[in-house]
Amino acid sequence: MEENMGAFVCDKNVFNRILRLEKRRGDKYLFLVITFDSYIEKNKFKKIFDNLISLLRSKDVITKNKDQIFILLNNANLLYGEDIVNRFNIMFEKNHPEIKPVFTLKNF
Repeated sequence: MEENMGAFVCDKNVFNRILRLEKRRGDKYLFLVITFDSYIEKNKFKKIFDNLISLLRSKDVITKNKDQIFILLNNANLLYGEDIVNRFNIMFEKNHPEIKPVFTLKNF
């Protein structure tokens, strides 16, 4: 696990455990999956991942698996989720205009 100023970063196994625990608690969460339409080199993917971390709150949880990024937005409604997706789109347009991410946002 890494120290950061934004979201809590963990590996996919810890993320799945957190997901199951939060599901039991019954709080409101949004689950966001980011996929990419083409391969992204490892260094660029890490830079993107780090950028996303900084745009999230410390109570949000983020992990990555190959070419996907998974985010659990803590105590969030759909309006907040759409706001996050808009912020992410702005970040991609500004820093990585050649990359076209696909966002999947679900109530949890």
